[in-house]
Amino acid sequence: MMNRLKRVAKLRAGGTPPSDDDRMWADDGLPWVTIADMSRSFEVTETERCVSLLGTATKNLPIGDAGTVLFAMYASLGALARLRTRATWSQAILGITPKAEDSCDADFVCYWLAALRPRLAAIARSNTQDNLNASQVANLSFPMLSVTVQRKIADYLDRETAWIDALIAKKQRAIDLVRSRRARVIGDLLLGFASRDPSLPARDWASSLPAKWPITNLGKCLERATYGFTNPMPSVDDGPYMLTANDIGDGSILYSTARRTSEEAYVTAITNKSRPRLGDVLVTKDGTLGRIARADGARACINQSVALLRPSEILQPEFLVALLRAAPYQELMAFQAGGTTIKHIYVTRIVKMPIPLPPLDAQQELAKRVRTTDEREDETLNLLGQSLAILQERRHAVITAAVGGELDVPVAV
Repeated sequence: MMNRLKRVAKLRAGGTPPSDDDRMWADDGLPWVTIADMSRSFEVTETERCVSLLGTATKNLPIGDAGTVLFAMYASLGALARLRTRATWSQAILGITPKAEDSCDADFVCYWLAALRPRLAAIARSNTQDNLNASQVANLSFPMLSVTVQRKIADYLDRETAWIDALIAKKQRAIDLVRSRRARVIGDLLLGFASRDPSLPARDWASSLPAKWPITNLGKCLERATYGFTNPMPSVDDGPYMLTANDIGDGSILYSTARRTSEEAYVTAITNKSRPRLGDVLVTKDGTLGRIARADGARACINQSVALLRPSEILQPEFLVALLRAAPYQELMAFQAGGTTIKHIYVTRIVKMPIPLPPLDAQQELAKRVRTTDEREDETLNLLGQSLAILQERRHAVITAAVGGELDVPVAV
């Protein structure tokens, strides 16, 4: 038998005080959780920002105690975390707590939502937006199990997933290290240095760029700099790709994760600025910042989370992709990012970044050398990614089987 989640749990969406009003924020205030804070650790003990009493009151922010389940409704849809301190959260997050001690177990709710995550993604795709709302989550069917049984299952999963989580964390750290190393190698290869203090004034930052080549603002080497559509677009099974920031990888477009839209919407509902041409450079500007890829001519459109840079004849697209992937430029974009709930960087800031402008033949040679670096690093990343996927599948299978009653869950001795 099933119940509605809202019958057994209290669900509260958060909010965001005005980010430009210093009165709303305080270093010693109430921790304010964003999806970025959740992505750093499943157990949230500290946050990047804290809200003041005035900020909490102005937005009537909910306050959760340790043990509150945090659920991401958009961006990293379905991401989960647990509060380990008293805190509040942004509007992208639902805080979930039992209505009563005998209504549900918070740990079980967390595992149950983890088991549902693939289904939640399908529900979100049907909305034409990559998100869920609080009502949709509240009306999810929840199993009618006693709290005793729920706790038994949750305790079992705590034990079974602990070793898997430790291995996942180890693999993810290794992947992050390889990606970071690659960005530094590219920086050293193209610029002669692997890192540069992004807080330096633009003139000082640019002073370390190779003196043998002209230095200019990126915008002077572009025919166009813009970003994609902001209006809702229909989702269909087959049609032009709809690319969001989630579909741009490190140097490549991830078509396997992208949704599709109708041919009619592609032609009539958006303008040319949302339709990349062959050779356009795509930059993620919202959420996960600074992922770079070159449009390969596939029939696709981009939404507002992706910037489009169209190089002029003096700038090779492959060289620009390589340049922006280099650690110094990645650090610069991250430093210049604004926003609270979701980090973002304005296109107007991207085009003002100083870049070296070698002759075209030198650009081609440097891009070729970066491709050689990519081939070497991709072999390592592919092996690590395969291992990580196996561990994640194992974790999800164990959780799904236990929550679904497919396992005879033993009691810890």
